[in-house]
Amino acid sequence: RRGPSDADAGARAAGRRRESLVNSAAKHRVAGGALLATFVATHWPALQVDTIIEGGDELVHAAVFGILAMIVWRAGWFASPARFLAGALAWAFLDEALQGVEWVRRHAVDGDFIADAAGIVAGWGVIRASRAARTCRESPRDPARTLARRAAAGFAGATGAMAAALLVAHIAVWLQVFHTAPWGAPRVLVVAIALASAPVAALLRRRA
Repeated sequence: RRGPSDADAGARAAGRRRESLVNSAAKHRVAGGALLATFVATHWPALQVDTIIEGGDELVHAAVFGILAMIVWRAGWFASPARFLAGALAWAFLDEALQGVEWVRRHAVDGDFIADAAGIVAGWGVIRASRAARTCRESPRDPARTLARRAAAGFAGATGAMAAALLVAHIAVWLQVFHTAPWGAPRVLVVAIALASAPVAALLRRRA
C-alpha cells in the first residue's frame, strides 16, 4: 500500500516530467524560429550587409552560424555530435547554394560557406568544452586525463569537419555551384578559430 511519501514522490516525478516536456517544446520552437529567421535573412532578395572591415561579411556568417549551431544542439534534434556536424554542414551548404538561384539575386560564394562551417565548428567546440567540463566534475579520479582526452577528440572532430567543408567548397566551385573569392585575413581567421576552438575552449573551462 502506497503511503503519503510515495504519493508525494510520484507527484514530484510527474511535475519534473511536465517541466521537462515544456522546456523541450520551448527549445524546439526557439531552434525552429532561429533556422527560419536565418534562412529568410540569407535569401532576402538583393540584401546587402555592409561591414566596417573588408571581409567582415564572413565574420558575420561565422558568428551567426556558430550561435545557430549551439541553439540547434540544445534542442536535442541530433543523437550524436557526428550527426549534428554532418547535418549542420549540409544545412550550411544548402543555404549558401540556394543563394545562387536567379530570383534571389544574390551570389553563392565559397568563402561564405567556409565561414558558415567555421562558425558551426566553433560553436560545436564550445559544446564540447561544456561537456568536457561536466565530465571532469563527474570524474574526480583523473580529471586532467579526462579533459585531455575530450580536448583531443574535439580537436580531431573540428579538424575533420573543416577539412570536409574545404573539400566540399572546392568541389562546388569546380561544379560552378559556388563562385570563388580570394582568401583574405578574415577567412583565414575564422578557419583558424574553428580548428582551435575545441581544445582551447576546453582548457579555458578547465582553468576557470
